[in-house]
Amino acid sequence: MIEKVKIINLQQAINRFGRLLTSSFVIFLLASPGAAKDKLRISVAGFDGSSELLLVIGQEAQLFEKHGLKIELIAITGAAPSSGALSRGETDIDARAPVNAIQAKLKGLDFTFVAAALNYLDYTIITRPDITNVQDLKGKKFGIVRFGGKTDLLVRYLFRSAGLEPARDFAVLQIGPPTARIGAIQSGAIDATMLPPSQAYTAIKAGLKTMDIPYVPFLSGVLVTREAFAKTERPTLTRFLRAYIEAIHFFLTRNEESLNIISRAYRSQDRGWLEHFYRTHQQHQIGRKPFPNWEGVQVTLDMMASDTPGVKQLKARQLFDLSVLNELERTGFIDGLYAR
Repeated sequence: MIEKVKIINLQQAINRFGRLLTSSFVIFLLASPGAAKDKLRISVAGFDGSSELLLVIGQEAQLFEKHGLKIELIAITGAAPSSGALSRGETDIDARAPVNAIQAKLKGLDFTFVAAALNYLDYTIITRPDITNVQDLKGKKFGIVRFGGKTDLLVRYLFRSAGLEPARDFAVLQIGPPTARIGAIQSGAIDATMLPPSQAYTAIKAGLKTMDIPYVPFLSGVLVTREAFAKTERPTLTRFLRAYIEAIHFFLTRNEESLNIISRAYRSQDRGWLEHFYRTHQQHQIGRKPFPNWEGVQVTLDMMASDTPGVKQLKARQLFDLSVLNELERTGFIDGLYAR
């Protein structure tokens, strides 16, 4: 009887050992360099219809799933926290303005840009009704999200090119998100602000005024990842960019379906807002291929130079790893979508 117990225990041990070997083998396969990831955590600055829109389109149209990927979109407020999450491996890709990522790269973090999401100045100037031109802003108060952020950089770039010096010719105040800035104009606390086109519609409906500004090259949004991820997870990155490019194709060629996705994702039934949102998104200007506008990249670096001296050491092309995107273009994948 004792020997039988021993045999049973031995058999149980063998079974357990077999299961352990099997589990270990599976874990080894999942952790091995050859096993590509099938789920990506992607951080975005928010859901305002700017650099995250094509990700939303791709997710809602199941284009990432088509390429064997599941993506989780995570809103992280603030560029520094998002860069921290990316550097720690808590996220795989970050979609937002490039300023903080460039600063992080200068500090030694292995960040690289794999595509451009926004190549132009993607903001609309919103003012009180009595302001008619740029010169009327002299002595006035201009609201931004926060000092050192994207809107701060854009204000300096835009108004210096128009002959005004922010802080000297008009006050620049840190107000917060778009709703707070629209309310500040309505209450008289500030006289003007910058808003993404998708949110400018709300201000216009509220009786505020838009100011015409030049549509100039400026690197406003990028897809950032770690250099290590781009190398070790190249098959995953390739699938991701294939899906992203298909999302661009979907957006540019399937107007009504894109409007339906925007309506669901951004929870609006306002047809006027939806059409404004779609019409003003700069993907129409960027076109089919999410390559950077090199003039815009250099302008961004030049604008950062006064506050971030190390930027002068960087060359625009050093910021990007476009090897996957170049391969997709070379093989005809992108053009082939539009030939069907």
